[in-house]
Amino acid sequence: MKILFKISDLLIGKVLLWGCLASALIVFLGGLLFLIHHGGETHLNPALLQPEKPISFSFYAFLKGILALEAKTWIMLGIGILLFTQLVRVLLTIGYFIETKETIHAWTSFCVLVLLIFSISAGA
Repeated sequence: MKILFKISDLLIGKVLLWGCLASALIVFLGGLLFLIHHGGETHLNPALLQPEKPISFSFYAFLKGILALEAKTWIMLGIGILLFTQLVRVLLTIGYFIETKETIHAWTSFCVLVLLIFSISAGA
């Protein structure tokens, strides 16, 4: 039981650590790309501050933006990795609680997972 706890604790910790570091690095690179493309502008472009009209998500357009080094797309990728990291953490926690037969904690974690998925999809 203690070995399982240590393994699960280390795994969840590593997922959080590497997910957050990868997300931070990608968002930082997106910020650098933004400065490279817009850092030399002497006047503030008001279009950059206006929210864009909602568009339908296309994986092809997203991949095209990543390959074209578009700053907004890279920042979106970093935020997406951060959200995915939290989903993986909750899934690993549910697996741990199921393995240790702690049903109340597993159901609580499952409710957290449902809320996470709902909040992510509602924000889209």
